[in-house]
Amino acid sequence: MKALTLITTLCVCLFSTPILAKSKLPLEPGLWLLTDEIELDQAEIDKMLEQVPAEARQQAMAMMKQQGLGKESAPYKDCVTQKDLNEGLFNQGEQCKIEQKSHKGKNYVFSISCEDPEGEGKMEITIPNSKEYKSNVDMKIKDQGESKKIQITSKGKWLQKECTEED
Repeated sequence: MKALTLITTLCVCLFSTPILAKSKLPLEPGLWLLTDEIELDQAEIDKMLEQVPAEARQQAMAMMKQQGLGKESAPYKDCVTQKDLNEGLFNQGEQCKIEQKSHKGKNYVFSISCEDPEGEGKMEITIPNSKEYKSNVDMKIKDQGESKKIQITSKGKWLQKECTEED
C-alpha cells in the first residue's frame, strides 16, 4: 500500500508545484475537465495489491482506477484562475521543482526534480489551442530503495469561463 500512497503523493506534487516558466502557458481561465492516466507495469500493480489485505483489495482497486492507475481516471473538474495561469499552472506544492527547458510552437518541455518522493523526470505539454492541452510525464523515482518508472498522461479541456463554488 506504500507504493499506492507514493504514487498519489507524486501526482499531487507534480500537479500542484510551481512551474518556473520562461513563458506563460496560453490557456484560458475557467472550469476545466481533466483526466489522468498513470502507467506502471502490471507486475508493479500486482506487487502493490499483494500488500493490501484481501478484504480491502476491492476498495484499493477502485481507488487506483479512480486515480487513473493503468487506465484513464474518471474525469474530474478543476477551476483554473487567471492568478493560477500568471503564477504557473502548478502553483501550490514545494516537494518538486519544475523548470521550463524549451518552448517551440505549441510544445513545452520541463525538467522535474522531486525530494519526496525522491525522483527526477521530464514533462512535455502540448497546447493546440487555449482550451485544451495534453501532458506527458516520465519519472524515475526511488521507493524503499527500489527504482521505479512512472508515466502520467493528462488531458484537459476547457468547459466554461465561470467556476462554481463546488469546482
